[in-house]
Amino acid sequence: MNEEGKSTLDLEKELYEIKHTLVENQKLLEKILEKLSNNDNNDDDNEIDPLFNEAVEKILDLNYVSVSIIQRKLKIGYTRANRIIEGMEAKGIISKLQETKPRKVLISKEYWDMIKDNK
Repeated sequence: MNEEGKSTLDLEKELYEIKHTLVENQKLLEKILEKLSNNDNNDDDNEIDPLFNEAVEKILDLNYVSVSIIQRKLKIGYTRANRIIEGMEAKGIISKLQETKPRKVLISKEYWDMIKDNK
């Protein structure tokens, strides 16, 4: 027993609890920092490509979407075309990627004409 009347076992339990709390707080802090970092990155993603509207028009005309179609029609590289496709997915214009199935165009040209200025 020590001066306060606590046994070594009691002190070890307290130390364990303190260490456990610190570890949990560290994990929580890391999650918060990761979310903040992701939000900063998302701010960059929210910038719409100048060719976005034109790309949407092309896929609506074809009623088909793929990165290669965007590349060919807009004469741009794969990375940029893929970012445009991801933007379309995020805005609900096209379906999510499903393994080997092609993406679907989810909106009509008429609907696009109504909303395009708000995108």
